[in-house]
Amino acid sequence: MPILRKFFDWNEPLLPQIVDWLCGTFPSGRHVDLSDLILVFPGGLAGRNFSRLLTSSTGGRNDPPEILTPEQLPERLYTPQKPFANELTQGLAWASVLRNLPATSLRSLMHRPPDDDDFQRWLQLGRLIARQHTELAADGLDFADVLATVAFFKSPQEIERWTTLQRGAISVPAEVGRA
Repeated sequence: MPILRKFFDWNEPLLPQIVDWLCGTFPSGRHVDLSDLILVFPGGLAGRNFSRLLTSSTGGRNDPPEILTPEQLPERLYTPQKPFANELTQGLAWASVLRNLPATSLRSLMHRPPDDDDFQRWLQLGRLIARQHTELAADGLDFADVLATVAFFKSPQEIERWTTLQRGAISVPAEVGRA
């Protein structure tokens, strides 16, 4: 299906306008068939509100679209060569990378690194870095791109921080930490 642009009135609530337009554009007999569509909303709450409005407007007689957030969209735009690692695996991989960093590099990321045996805190940090990596990747960026930007501003602490993250990203296996 080709991309179709539709402009809505900014003076009216957006979600009801979208539901009305979709119901009028994709009717299928006595119900609305949106099953071939992917709708991207800025967050989960907007997607849930859309679903409630759609159900209310159609009396439940609809085949709903797939609803995504911007973070979920990149993975739907191509076919991966290998399956993606789940969130836990990514967090564990990043936690391992962080734990193996030299103390000086680790201090560029945090003032007080966890104790070696504080597994939960290492995992929390690994998940935090994995999420940051994923957010950047969703925008087509990586740690090297951020490093280039902060280098422009000549902030030694930020340069060191993003250099450490870039080196760490190189250490994470491609099938685990990079999409």
